[in-house]
Amino acid sequence: MGALDAGYAVMLGSRIVEGVGLILLMTLGPAAVASSFDDKRRGSAMGLLMCFMAFGQIAMFNLAPRIAEGGAWENVWWFTAVYAAVFLVAWIVALRNLDASLAAAAAPAEEAPGTGASADTPAAPAKLFSKDVFLNPGVWLVGLTLMVYLIAEQGVISFPPTYLAEVRGMDAAAASSIVSIAPLVGIPVGIVTGMVSDKMGSRKKPLGVLMLASAVTYALMPSWPTGVFVVLVVLFGIAVMGIVGLCFSAVAELVPPAQGDMAVALLNTFQWVGIFLSSSLMGLLIEAVGWDMAFYLMVPLTVAGAVCTFATRKLR
Repeated sequence: MGALDAGYAVMLGSRIVEGVGLILLMTLGPAAVASSFDDKRRGSAMGLLMCFMAFGQIAMFNLAPRIAEGGAWENVWWFTAVYAAVFLVAWIVALRNLDASLAAAAAPAEEAPGTGASADTPAAPAKLFSKDVFLNPGVWLVGLTLMVYLIAEQGVISFPPTYLAEVRGMDAAAASSIVSIAPLVGIPVGIVTGMVSDKMGSRKKPLGVLMLASAVTYALMPSWPTGVFVVLVVLFGIAVMGIVGLCFSAVAELVPPAQGDMAVALLNTFQWVGIFLSSSLMGLLIEAVGWDMAFYLMVPLTVAGAVCTFATRKLR
């Protein structure tokens, strides 16, 4: 729909369709992992899942400007349409047994027949579970942590190519490639972070420390020398790329297994609110107070997320 360039209304409609699909995928993926792995392995599995987001960012940071340079910008949309169709087929083929696997994993948590549960009243436990999730303060605190993290991280990672090109004088394609190093670093970091948290038996400590570390990278961005900006990008990737997986692992451990899907869905709401606010807020800040102050303002925002993490009492 985007490649057809049929006007603003059609473009807006295509973004709505795309957004619905992204929300569904980002709910189903972590929920499937949370249901399929126990506490001792969930961090590693979630870290591995999240590293594929980094693969996508790396690919498009490098491919999109070059595809656009080689012809019309619509070519980028056609390219993404083709690989979306390819992965639709891959999804159907590779995950055809996913529902059966999740049902088998959830079976022990369900009450066995003949133990007092009435077949004609299945809805009451589901309502109770939903209510319990919404009243769980730990889920909300982890959600707020993820939201403020994404406001800062997505806002910052979207704008540095423009910042490096317009303010620091870099070539646009080179600037985009440098920023793509952050998700590249994030591939092993996400996996290692999950493994370390599993080994420690804690999500709170690594999550809180990484939130504080990311605040330091935001504080350094305005003054970091242009010639070695790639070093800061590496540090940024180390600090931020393991946080999403830790948040999803954490929220799954704050609720009983039967409430896991609802908890992940609620966390996804915080995730998309953060992503929605990120680019709009960062753009407004850049226009209102300039690049340097916009970066600096991400510091207290991220520190607030660290405070939410450490304030989650039931989180290990």
